[in-house]
Amino acid sequence: MLFPIHPNTPQCKVFDILNRELLHFLDKSIHARNFTHHLFTSFDLESNVKKSACWTNKLTRNKFKEIWDVLPKDIADRQAIYNQILNAQDIYSFFNNVTLELPLFSNDVHKALKSLTTFLYNETKDLADIKKQAGESIEEHYQNFIRFNSELCWICGTTLLSQNRTGVRAINQWRADYDHILCKDKYPAFTVHPGNFIPTCHICNSKAKGAKDLLVCPTTKLRRKAFYPLTPLRDACCSFVKTKMLLGEDLNSPVVEIKLAFSKLTPNIEDKIQIWDSVYQISGRVNHYLTTRFYEQIDSQLRANDFNDFLAQLKRHSSLPSDCRNAEWSFWWFRLYEFLNTQNTDFLEKIWVSLEWQIKRNQAEDVLSSVFEI
Repeated sequence: MLFPIHPNTPQCKVFDILNRELLHFLDKSIHARNFTHHLFTSFDLESNVKKSACWTNKLTRNKFKEIWDVLPKDIADRQAIYNQILNAQDIYSFFNNVTLELPLFSNDVHKALKSLTTFLYNETKDLADIKKQAGESIEEHYQNFIRFNSELCWICGTTLLSQNRTGVRAINQWRADYDHILCKDKYPAFTVHPGNFIPTCHICNSKAKGAKDLLVCPTTKLRRKAFYPLTPLRDACCSFVKTKMLLGEDLNSPVVEIKLAFSKLTPNIEDKIQIWDSVYQISGRVNHYLTTRFYEQIDSQLRANDFNDFLAQLKRHSSLPSDCRNAEWSFWWFRLYEFLNTQNTDFLEKIWVSLEWQIKRNQAEDVLSSVFEI
C-alpha cells in the first residue's frame, strides 16, 4: 500500500463480534445433534443476559441453519472445518508465507459459508443488538480510523475516503466503503474477519480492485506474497515510489509522459509493489493525472516570475509537504517536484519555455473569450 497505517489503528469491533460468533457456532456444532440456541453466544446488556442477534434475528438464524444443514455428519470432519478456520485467524501470515494452506471446503460448505458470511456482512452487522454487543457501530469505527490516520485513501493517495460534516454526530457521518482485503467470494471464511477490512476510496475498492485476488496470480494460478496493510505488518511503499518525466521534441508541449519509478527495491518488496500497482491500477491513474495536468499545476502552484524563480520554486516544493498524507495528490506532486529538482538546466529550460507558451496561449484565449462575451 502507499502509506503505512498507524500502529494503534483499531480493528472494527462489529466484525470481531461476528467473527467470534461464527467460530463459536462451528465449535459448538462439532458435537451437537440439533440446531438450537445453545450453538450461539450470549452477552450482558444493562445487567441482563441476552442471546446473540445471530440467533434472535430470524433471517440471520436461517442463514446459520443453512450451513448447519450441509455440515458433514462425521465429528472429525466437522472438527476439521472448524480447525481450518481457527488456524487461519492470523490472516497476515498468508501474505508473507506462500506455503501456508488457505481454508478449503467442499462445494456445499463453501456455498453455505459464503451465503452466511455475506449476509452477516451486508445485513446482520447493522442490527441494533450487534452494535450494542460490540460497543460501537461501523460508522464509529470509521471515525476512529481517520482519527488515527487521515481522510485520504492510504492505498493510492489520490482521493479522500469520504468527507465529514461540521455539527454531525459520528454515527451519522458519511463513511468510506470497507474493502475486503481478501475478497469474500473466494475467501468466505474471512468475510467478517476484523483483520480483513479497511476503509478505502471508491476508486480503489470498486473501480480498480473489485474481486481481484491478492494472494494468487491470475495467470499462473500460483500463490504469491502481497502487501498486508494492518498490524502487525503495516506494509507500505511510499519510501520506494518515485516519478520520472519523459520529454519529446515538440517545443509547444515537450512533456510526453510522467511515469512511476521505483528505487532501492529488494526482490521481496518489488514483487509486492508490482501486485499493488497492478491490482489498484496505480500507474495508469497517476501517469494520466500528472501528465494531463502538469502545466496547469506548475503554473498554479509555483507561480514563477522567471526561469530563476522557477528553479527556486522547484527546490522549495521538492521538500516533503506537511499535507502529503492528508491532501489529494499532494504526495504525487511532491515526487514529481523532487524529480524535476534533480534535472539539469537544459531539461528544465525546455519545460520553462513550454510553460511560458502555455501561459501566453491561455491569456490570449481569455482575452478572446472576453471580447465575445454578451
